[in-house]
Amino acid sequence: MVPYHTIAFSQQKLRAALRRAAGQDPAFTYGFVVHSRRYSDRPTLGLITLNGESLPLNERLLKALDGAALWLCLWIRRSAKGDYYVLPPLGEPHDNPHASYHRDGQYHHKNHDYASGRRKRQPPNAGFRGTENVILTPVSAREVRATNSVCDPQGFSDMLEVPIGHIDPGSTNIGTSRIVIDLVEPGETPPPEPGCALIAEKRFTDHVPHILVTVWRKT
Repeated sequence: MVPYHTIAFSQQKLRAALRRAAGQDPAFTYGFVVHSRRYSDRPTLGLITLNGESLPLNERLLKALDGAALWLCLWIRRSAKGDYYVLPPLGEPHDNPHASYHRDGQYHHKNHDYASGRRKRQPPNAGFRGTENVILTPVSAREVRATNSVCDPQGFSDMLEVPIGHIDPGSTNIGTSRIVIDLVEPGETPPPEPGCALIAEKRFTDHVPHILVTVWRKT
């Protein structure tokens, strides 16, 4: 067992160090504190992470740190006919959870073949103007890891990669961060999320309208 005050103090030091390193190039986004501890009644070393975990330092842990997984959070598909879909890496095939924005402007969310939030919007074609939101959803590092969906970059034409430590450093509260996916007219940008700081963004410009993916964290 590691005393609680040792873990809390280490978390404070980690957060302070990462804040100081945020302006470096490249910026550090993850860290841990190495400390002395006992494991199976033997003195050893351990790691205290941003989430307050105290882990014994061993070969297996070192290998995991060296080859951190790339987790899949959401994926976007544009059909050849011009329909846009946003899908999570969750659920059974028959659940088919997704948000869709169809070429005729029909928009809805769907799960278990039940559609909700049906709305008629402007068609996503060459005449598209301004911006239209497709999805806004909270995200946490804990949830992303819990899906256990490892991303294979070869399966996608492009991607936005966000360091896990940027999502909710030191926090396990769902809602601290959010992902927003919009369809946007070239040159247009939707207004910022109120009370949030932008931590990552990418504009996919293969087709019109463009797809803009942004990740925000509450300030």
